[in-house]
Amino acid sequence: MCGVFFLPKMYVLHDLQWNESKHDAAQAILSNAGLIAKDGDVVMIKNFLKYNPVKGPKQAIGAAKRLKEVPETKLIDCFIAKLKENTADKDYLEFCAEMGIPYQYPIETPSIPETDTEAETDTEAEGIAASSFDEREILSVLKSIPLYPFSFEKDLDMVRTFAVDYPIIDLVFEFKKWRDNKRDNPLKQNSNPRSQLRTWMQNAYNWAKKKQPSLPSEERELKI
Repeated sequence: MCGVFFLPKMYVLHDLQWNESKHDAAQAILSNAGLIAKDGDVVMIKNFLKYNPVKGPKQAIGAAKRLKEVPETKLIDCFIAKLKENTADKDYLEFCAEMGIPYQYPIETPSIPETDTEAETDTEAEGIAASSFDEREILSVLKSIPLYPFSFEKDLDMVRTFAVDYPIIDLVFEFKKWRDNKRDNPLKQNSNPRSQLRTWMQNAYNWAKKKQPSLPSEERELKI
């Protein structure tokens, strides 16, 4: 139902009458093609939810219950990111409620393309698993912008750099504002969107600093 399942090697060997070398070779082919991710005996079909999306609250709750049956795995965050990308808001909320996952920000799910343009690599899957909820939200926003040259590694690094450089601004909010701005001022083939984003975040940071209340002189002296 959800594309994540427990598949012990010995079960495969017995069911298909394979030896270990044949099993390992087949698994390597699938992994290198970007079709699956694996954590021990837990396997995730990477694009399962793209072609078999969860539809309706019953399916959402059912998917959550099935996922609870899978042994603890680091693939869970990667799965949730895929679910968010390919599921309607209300169904994603049902899933989160059943799983006990806190929901923080509204989802704006990008449209699902008809065909894959780029196979997700194992490195990207690991990066998704290691990223925060806010980072995945921002990456989803960037991926939805027409003509944006999305790169998981570059954009995750950019987001984390902005978080250090501009700690007082709400990055999720600012990235969404920039996306909305691109609807009226779309990117062109020769645009430099990451440079535009740096300028946008710097302006937001400067504005936020101006809005911060200044401390009375006595408090400033104490802080010094």
